[in-house]
Amino acid sequence: MVGVWDMKKARKTVIAITALLAVAGIASVVTSTVIKKNISVAEYKDASVIEAADIGKRYSVKLDTDSIYENADGLYCYQIDFPDDSFISIPLTGYKARTSVASSSYSSANGYMTVNVKATPSGTDKVIADYYDQDYEEKLAKLRKLKEDGIPEDSTLTEEKLDFAIEVYEEAAGEIGYNTNLASVTPYEFEIVDISLYNMLSFAGWLVAVPMLIVLAYALLGIKIRGSRLALGTVALILVFAIGLGIYLRNDIATMLSVNEYAPDVYTIRVDSDYKLDKLLSDGSYDENSLARWVSSNLFWNLPIDLDISEFSCCSFACTSPSGDHLFGRNYDHVTTDTLIMYSEPEDGYASIATTDLAIISMGGDTKLREPCSLYGRAFLRAAPLLTSDGINEAGVGVSCLSLDYTDMSQNTGKTGLYLPVAERAILDKCASVDEAIELLKSYDIKTMVGRSFHIFITDKTGRSVVAEWVDGELKIVEADQVTNFYMSSDTHSQCDRYDTLVQRLSDKNGVLTEDEAMTLLMDVSQDYEVIKTQWSIVYDLDNFKLYYVSDMDTANIYEISRETFK
Repeated sequence: MVGVWDMKKARKTVIAITALLAVAGIASVVTSTVIKKNISVAEYKDASVIEAADIGKRYSVKLDTDSIYENADGLYCYQIDFPDDSFISIPLTGYKARTSVASSSYSSANGYMTVNVKATPSGTDKVIADYYDQDYEEKLAKLRKLKEDGIPEDSTLTEEKLDFAIEVYEEAAGEIGYNTNLASVTPYEFEIVDISLYNMLSFAGWLVAVPMLIVLAYALLGIKIRGSRLALGTVALILVFAIGLGIYLRNDIATMLSVNEYAPDVYTIRVDSDYKLDKLLSDGSYDENSLARWVSSNLFWNLPIDLDISEFSCCSFACTSPSGDHLFGRNYDHVTTDTLIMYSEPEDGYASIATTDLAIISMGGDTKLREPCSLYGRAFLRAAPLLTSDGINEAGVGVSCLSLDYTDMSQNTGKTGLYLPVAERAILDKCASVDEAIELLKSYDIKTMVGRSFHIFITDKTGRSVVAEWVDGELKIVEADQVTNFYMSSDTHSQCDRYDTLVQRLSDKNGVLTEDEAMTLLMDVSQDYEVIKTQWSIVYDLDNFKLYYVSDMDTANIYEISRETFK
């Protein structure tokens, strides 16, 4: 009798303690969530118009990671370039290396970061100017060494370009350049509001609450159910849950298992999982930070996602083969990276084959942090279609994105925002012609990447090709069969040898090239500089839904890829 009484007393003690801990855990989650939300509430303001009078205030500002630079002693600065070639450098405190502004360690909302505006400590401007001066001197020394040794024969660099670069860096490394950098440092700095403590409290709260709720449930069930039956019921419940979860995630699992290293630095994936494009089009996407948070909350159970989208060069053209098939050529010019070629077949859209730059998600190039074939890589690549660089669909539409200048081209007319890579994905999934693609673009406020301007080349198997670009918030459509990296809607443009080569070759051939001739043309307009090189070249066949792929200008290895490749 005493034993039974002790057992009941022990049960009551367990129930009381677990209930108390569960409540404490839930309270921790709720409290930290409320605090994080309150911290993020601040007036939205353009970082370029903040001034010394704002010291002591808190704002939500847009910070593009590609404009954040590390200086000496771990000092970070946010640089804003203006159309008149002037710039300012805003010191950052609280910024963590290799941590995206999309990270959950920072207070953020709607693509903006919450920052406290504080006075810049004395001497910071000299530290930054000294850093730039040293960097310019090192680059100048390399250019002078190249001038002395001679330009390699296989390089596209000319003596004229080299002399111009030396002249630019001599001025930058001189007294005028030093004073310019010194004067560019603002008298105020941004202290990024860190919410990692509240994230930790929230995580700890869940870590305590969930196990305690399970223990509490078992303690209460144990009052009426014998231990052996409870154990058998638990095993059955786990099996049912595992089977149900497997059925629910079957498409995600199939997508993860499909990731494959197809060739050196080239990976393929068949995306059978739902990347929820329709929901994203409804919710809107405004920049890489907004997209990262949307992907995190809608595809990855709020796990923080790091996107590092940067500028790139590129060219595209359209032509017809001797047999009448419509071809679409594309060079992707960037720093060293790896390629992901993806096939997707949405239930309510067109099947497509497209590419993305794996460096965007830290899985390619010299800054690779994770392997695409790792568990993390396979899981994250389910979202790869939302980061489309170029591609075609089974309806015969092709699309590619190309960079322009340092002007933010984003539209702000009150329509739902559509981030540029997502716009490309929407075109591939939903459009059967150039006209349909144009109508789709008109339905949204198109948002730029990394604070720069871009335009989109769109072509279809009727032979029509256009360039879509945004000038002063207005969509401009230019009929053209070739494009590089200047505004096509402008009456004049700077000299571009690659563009002139495209125009001349297509003219000489009356717009008719074989697949081999199209690839040769891509090689003739490729780039091979010290930093920027052509990472991949593709000739897409719009009529037959396939492509010919070359990595790093290695035409000795041309890969033919079609729908069959992904089966």
